[in-house]
Amino acid sequence: MLYTQELCICYLVFFNLSLSHQNKKALKQSLRAVLGCIYHLCIRYVLKCVRNFCRCCRLTDFRNFTQRKLSFTVKIVKKLNSNPVKTYMPQKNQKIFNQSGVVPYRLVDGRIEVLLITTRKSDNWVIPKGGIPQGMSPRASAAKEAWEEAGVIGQVESRKLGTYKYRKKGKTYRVKMYSLPVKAVSKSYPELGKRHRVWLDVEQAASMVKTTSLKRILKRFSKITLAHSGFR
Repeated sequence: MLYTQELCICYLVFFNLSLSHQNKKALKQSLRAVLGCIYHLCIRYVLKCVRNFCRCCRLTDFRNFTQRKLSFTVKIVKKLNSNPVKTYMPQKNQKIFNQSGVVPYRLVDGRIEVLLITTRKSDNWVIPKGGIPQGMSPRASAAKEAWEEAGVIGQVESRKLGTYKYRKKGKTYRVKMYSLPVKAVSKSYPELGKRHRVWLDVEQAASMVKTTSLKRILKRFSKITLAHSGFR
């Protein structure tokens, strides 16, 4: 409830306002006084409501109540900052599709060259890769993709170069990479006319691909010595 004393003050202020409405300075002072009284009444009324709420919740100390609310708010903020995407923004298409691919290479005048191909719908330079069919090993699948996409034949080496991820049409793919010493290059293969292919030294190839993790794999591949290559 509003207090009698404050009501009397408001009444006197309004009375003074009505008497001095022709004096602008007095009018402004009266308005400030009225607003001050209303503000004071609102604050007292809010504090009284909070005290009553504390008594209902059996909180003997108003300060203790505010500290509890503050600590709860801090916990919520920390939780949001620690893992906002996982908790409140679940990602779609979280499944990762496994693929395998190869870095086809050959030896020319003591230098190692690798083969890059373009994607079918754009001119981005990539390596031969594709999904792993059921019942087929990653190495066998990589050799199949090398033939279908690049027209090269060889024995995929058992040593894995690494893995990298990329996204396409909202899906995430993980590619296991192997090296393939090329024994033969065919002029006719399944995806002839759909892709371009080019032989480059390793540094040039690494600079032409866009995926950062694939760049790292190619740079790591450049450290392969002739003693570890398929040409002995």
